[in-house]
Amino acid sequence: RLGPGLNHQHLGRAPPVWFRVASRRALIGATSGGYVYYFPRPDGTTHWVRWSAGPWWTDEGTIGGITLSVHDTSELRAKELELQERMRTADRMASIGMLGAGLGHDMQNLLLPLRAHLNAIAAGERASASPRHGLHIEALRRGIEHLQHLSDSLHLLASEEPLSEHAAHDETSVPDWWAQFEALFRCAMPRRTKLEARFGRDLPHIAVSGHLLTRVMLNLLTNAARAITAQLDQLRYGGVVSGDVQGERGPAGHWIRISVTDNGIGMTPEVKQRATEAFFTTRNGGKGSGLGLAFVSRVVGDHGGRLEIDSEHGVGTTMSLLLPACA
Repeated sequence: RLGPGLNHQHLGRAPPVWFRVASRRALIGATSGGYVYYFPRPDGTTHWVRWSAGPWWTDEGTIGGITLSVHDTSELRAKELELQERMRTADRMASIGMLGAGLGHDMQNLLLPLRAHLNAIAAGERASASPRHGLHIEALRRGIEHLQHLSDSLHLLASEEPLSEHAAHDETSVPDWWAQFEALFRCAMPRRTKLEARFGRDLPHIAVSGHLLTRVMLNLLTNAARAITAQLDQLRYGGVVSGDVQGERGPAGHWIRISVTDNGIGMTPEVKQRATEAFFTTRNGGKGSGLGLAFVSRVVGDHGGRLEIDSEHGVGTTMSLLLPACA
């Protein structure tokens, strides 16, 4: 007797060998357990069960048949598979982290002599009676600066040291910091795009160095600029990037919310879900490193905050940094 819900069709066209063995053992009074079996459901998913077989004793003390105990383990199996996939992902990310650390270190070693040689060439060009290579030198300098930025990002992403420890005692006034770097931020804007900023009153400082905060903001503004450029021709009044800094109080204390909103192309739900993954990028042709938002998320997380993304494809995006205020 197999009982309700489980018959020979579930076990296959014919009972498997291990089932026949367990049945014969049960008929002589032995119990067999721990068997795991699976079979397809009509909806295409897989049903996993763990079962045991034993004798069914009559009131007279004789064996009258077989008793099966069946437990549905489908949910447990799904969790095991999910855990295995997470472990594989963690292993892959650890390997990528080691690769990134090595690559960042090697790039650092190469960039220093390259910058020195370029400075020597630039000095010779300036001293020349008929300089001809200024544009090429400047293009090379921009390329080296980009590689330096990429190398620093790789190094910090691969490092196990919390980024907050790079400047543990720094406190930054966000309005003062913005005023200092506003000209730099405006240079990141594409044509026909204006940059606006709004600040709340009596904002406390945040325990993030101005250096890290500037790199974070440049990543956010660069993403906003690219999103606007992707559909600038469709924006009747041009692109707009708005920075908004406000204080928030909650049960966990005082927070500062720094938001960057753009009216660019926005993200699909799939892109939004993966936006902070290291090396994930929607830019084709190797134009994007996929490190920008991963770096932002790492900085914010290591300072006790979080990154929030609100985006709708075709409408725009708001990136919000929620950071704890200094006491």
